[in-house]
Amino acid sequence: MFKEPIFEVFLKSTGTRRKLTIPTVFTNDRRSVKLHFKIMDMQADELVGKSAYVLLYMKDGSFYQTENIQADETLYTYILTSNQGQHSGVAKTQLVVTDNDKEIASEKFEFNVETGLDSVVATEVMIHDWTTLTREAGEFIAEMKTNESQRQTDFDNTQTSRQSTFNANESTRQSTFNTNEQARQTNEDVRVDNEETRGLSESERISNEESRVIEEGTRAQQEQSRMEAEATRSEFYTGFDGKLEATQLQTVKTEKKTTDLEKRVSNVNVNQEATQTVSTNAKIASLPVNTGNGALDATLKGFTATQLIKNGDFSDGLTGWAGYLEVSDVSVTNGILKFISLNISGGVGQYISGNTILNNKYYISAGVRKDSTVISATIQVGLLTAGHGAITNAVPLTTNMSRVSTIITSTLAHERVIIGRIATDGGYIYADDIQLINLTQSFGAGNEPTKEVCDIIFDTYFNGTKSFTPGRVKSVEKNLIDIAKYTRIRSNHGSFSDGKLTLTYPTSGTIASIVDYSGKDNSGGMLLTGNTTYFLTAKGAGQLRAKHLPTNQVWMSLTDKLEFKTTPIGGTYVFEVWGKNQPVTVVSDLQLEHGTTATPYEPYTETLKYIEPVKLNRLPNGVADEITANGDFVQRVGEYTLVASDIYVLEPRTNVDRVRVSNSVLGNLDISGATFNVNEDPFKMLTNRTSPKGYTAFDSVENIWQHWFEPTLFNISFPKGIYVTLASAQANLAGTKIYYQLATPIIHPNVTSGHLISQPKGTVYFEQFQANAGMYANGVAITNTEHPIKALERLSVVDWMTGEERDLDVSKAILTDTAVKHPELVDGDLVFFTYEFLSTGPNGAKTLSFYDSRYTIKDSVTGAFFKWKITVANGVPKIEVGVA
Repeated sequence: MFKEPIFEVFLKSTGTRRKLTIPTVFTNDRRSVKLHFKIMDMQADELVGKSAYVLLYMKDGSFYQTENIQADETLYTYILTSNQGQHSGVAKTQLVVTDNDKEIASEKFEFNVETGLDSVVATEVMIHDWTTLTREAGEFIAEMKTNESQRQTDFDNTQTSRQSTFNANESTRQSTFNTNEQARQTNEDVRVDNEETRGLSESERISNEESRVIEEGTRAQQEQSRMEAEATRSEFYTGFDGKLEATQLQTVKTEKKTTDLEKRVSNVNVNQEATQTVSTNAKIASLPVNTGNGALDATLKGFTATQLIKNGDFSDGLTGWAGYLEVSDVSVTNGILKFISLNISGGVGQYISGNTILNNKYYISAGVRKDSTVISATIQVGLLTAGHGAITNAVPLTTNMSRVSTIITSTLAHERVIIGRIATDGGYIYADDIQLINLTQSFGAGNEPTKEVCDIIFDTYFNGTKSFTPGRVKSVEKNLIDIAKYTRIRSNHGSFSDGKLTLTYPTSGTIASIVDYSGKDNSGGMLLTGNTTYFLTAKGAGQLRAKHLPTNQVWMSLTDKLEFKTTPIGGTYVFEVWGKNQPVTVVSDLQLEHGTTATPYEPYTETLKYIEPVKLNRLPNGVADEITANGDFVQRVGEYTLVASDIYVLEPRTNVDRVRVSNSVLGNLDISGATFNVNEDPFKMLTNRTSPKGYTAFDSVENIWQHWFEPTLFNISFPKGIYVTLASAQANLAGTKIYYQLATPIIHPNVTSGHLISQPKGTVYFEQFQANAGMYANGVAITNTEHPIKALERLSVVDWMTGEERDLDVSKAILTDTAVKHPELVDGDLVFFTYEFLSTGPNGAKTLSFYDSRYTIKDSVTGAFFKWKITVANGVPKIEVGVA
């Protein structure tokens, strides 16, 4: 006769199934407790030849590693022996299945060992492999025992106080109830006596009344039971709230310990392998084929830039834009500019407040296309000055919206940015997301990046001055397609289950059963690295296609393997899998990978690290805020905002006007390398200028919108007449933001959660996503309300009784900027969700650090990569080499 707790084990799962109840045994249950581990996600034949052992962590710090396991197909059983069941408290256990040199561990399970009427045993440690218990683990256990003792003392004190309060309240309630009941009974007795005096003629009425009294008594008892049940429920939830807060506090402490341990473990290089790094400004990075399988560190640095174009996305119609030369039908539809050029160089432009700065380099980009009726056209983007012509870069147009960009050095104080057409055959030209960035201001003279780098840093339009804001780093193994999550079937000709696509051939015509992977919302596409070879494979497919969304370029293969090379700037892609010309086609093993050759199928696997969405700034001198590999936020850039009283002099000069700002208001701040931004107005981004300091030197139109410092003040020069009075200058300049280098960086620890694993041919995504959790109360709000919700990625609810987590249909969710509602949720539900947040701006610098794979080597002649392994036959070792 045994007590037999059963734990359901999902060995292949990387998630955690939550349980709110745990089994209980007693310390005097000796050799009568069987721990059953039921493996749910593997068949018996998969476990043949595998061995296993059990780890036990007892509440008092005792630790056991035992291999005396009974195996019956998918059920593993271990009987608590010796003193193992005599260590009271919540114990943790874990099943480890071994397969040659691999070990696969289950999640940790808990069971409660309640103290019986037997004696207490001493703390014990029993292991079969001393490498299981490291010095750090021993220290951790000792610390855990101390913390647990303190936690138990605090819990006992709180429990004693709660019980005392409950007893006092219960005594008062019972006393009040007795008084009220006694008064009611007295009144009832008086009423019965009066009824009896009414005589025999009223006997029938009295009988009826007595029946009513009996029914009233029953109702009163039911009401009393209801009140007592309500009091019990109220007491439960009152206590529950306190326990929940304590649990949350303990969770925070545990997460801190886990984070500290994670940092130590992630830096352990067991095999002493060499370290590689990959640096990029893009939202995606591909890992090489010789990447080791291990810890992946990510470092992110800030970047700050100012958009000199207002309304470049035409969200405010034509505001700020006007035609020049001969142009007609200038309009905006759905945020897209369109116009007809009637002249060889007619187009649309926007005046730049304060003009451009001489010899500064400017990055200009725009999304453009032509109407299908236009026979041929060339678009020009650039800078224009009346009477002096334009500096432009001309690019041929197609009917697909594509991005054109250029870098232009300002040779004059140019008045406006232009986008125009060099053609004479009529037809519409379309444009969107027009950008103008002063690279010299943003990076410093001589440090301006190339056009190709700018295309990556400024890949999306933003308004005003913005900084890089990270959210999540996602590391994906070589297969980039999560087929179970994102695949859909068109025309209702097929189905998907168990990782396979079953496609049916229609009654007539061509094949209509198409499966396409098109991103998280089935429309946005998948982001891929630019100028990179990819392989799309699908076992059993009749045809494969890949399409580049920005240009509509298509690659196609009539086999089950498609090789294609992405465009130089990358972008988003969608993919299609077609069935064969037969009644039913079964497609499996759908895989997308980068590299020089297609490799065997592996399922989609990802690891995630979430980052608090802090703004990461950068100064032109390269000083930048940073998220370190250890998860700390190192703030190196400070911000100061001027108020009206800081500006105390308006001084007209011959060619420019200037104001003076008291340097004393900034205290001891070192702002010699600072950049200025007036009221988030992109037309007034000021560059640093430590000279000139004389009347003649600064009294030049070349110095408009510049600033420079003197020992006790600094000066800012403006176009003449822009401010008539000091009051008008103060009103406009109040709110000017100064970004400066902190004398001592401020370190904000542990702003990340989760960990990343690197894999050969893996891909890393830098995304603006956040994870959140909370109790549902007519909705669940996000923690960081500074960045509103853009889209919901995943939503789940946890069953309080079973701990099971259930995904909900995100398409039914109701979103606001800061909260999520769902028709299947009720108040009190525990909700988890991940969402994409809205925060536009430039891309910052990212560096990934990881280990080399000792089993992948590079051919010194051809440069190709090969994998090697050692095999032994009849005692003779041999090295086998294959293409990586």
